[in-house]
Amino acid sequence: MSTAERAVGPAATSRRRWRSHGRSVLGRHTCATLGVSLLAVAGLIPPSPARALGPDDFSIPSSARQLILVSSRTYDPPRYLATFQTFQRANASSAWKPVFVTWRAEIGSGDLVNVRHFGDHATPTGVFTIGLRMYGNEPNPGGLHYAYHQLVCGDWWDEDPYSTQYNQFVHVPCGTTPSFASWSEALWTETLAYPYLAVLETNNNPTIGGPNAPGAGIFLHHWMNAPTEGCVALPLADLLNVLRWLRPAQHPVIEIGTDSEVGHIASRTAGARRPQQSVRVVAQRYSRVSVRKHRVALSSGRVRNADSALGLGALLVVACALFALCALRALRARRALLRQLPSDR
Repeated sequence: MSTAERAVGPAATSRRRWRSHGRSVLGRHTCATLGVSLLAVAGLIPPSPARALGPDDFSIPSSARQLILVSSRTYDPPRYLATFQTFQRANASSAWKPVFVTWRAEIGSGDLVNVRHFGDHATPTGVFTIGLRMYGNEPNPGGLHYAYHQLVCGDWWDEDPYSTQYNQFVHVPCGTTPSFASWSEALWTETLAYPYLAVLETNNNPTIGGPNAPGAGIFLHHWMNAPTEGCVALPLADLLNVLRWLRPAQHPVIEIGTDSEVGHIASRTAGARRPQQSVRVVAQRYSRVSVRKHRVALSSGRVRNADSALGLGALLVVACALFALCALRALRARRALLRQLPSDR
């Protein structure tokens, strides 16, 4: 027994040894946790995939016989262009069969997001039904299986999240300015975007308004030669082909997401090539400020995978330095503990 041990007694020495050992173990655990966190940020440990809200957001209803698939490899596709595919099936147990060739579609300037926020100009991911009425500034093109309304002066889409008619088509007398006008869209004035449109039933049943509103007025409409404010846009000929193909009795739905999120469709599709899996992206959430028509809204998004190689290298250097520091601390703690052990002589 050492002199120190004889002075304080074996019980106290044992407690001191335990505290020293416990601190070293705790230090190693803490360092390991921080190191793993850094590696996860650096992308060496695969991040958990971004998921849509709720377990059924990417489930196709068994009643659906027509399907529109809008997808891209990542949440932020180059030039805001996604692929647009159409499928149909005979019944719920049948494989999906492609209808038209694959087209390009414009999406929102806020990219694709699983959780959309009012004013972020993003295109929401998930599965959505098609509204029972189509609209357009042009006369009925013929061949439609949906009710059609040609837009006139006074036709609005209410996008005021505090309005009782939020996310609905509203007509007011021509020349009248409704209370929701400053936050809404005068449809009859948007002749380029809306020669024809179909409504994507987002944020309904129930409709969520107020400060956490996920937005309103998401349509399938005409090509803009620019990103949209959250809608999906096609060239006119392609748009009309789709609108004429859709049939309410077939319960059509549109599924929007990354290739990895909607890839389950390809595995059950006859004659279609499985889309490539999305590249690995860091799916951490971030907040950004988006201003639309004098409104400020917070939106969640993704940390883009366009970090520079320098930034990634810096994270790796920090992670390696942290591990080295932790190893040195553990070695010192071990040596201190060995010095406290009684001598065998």
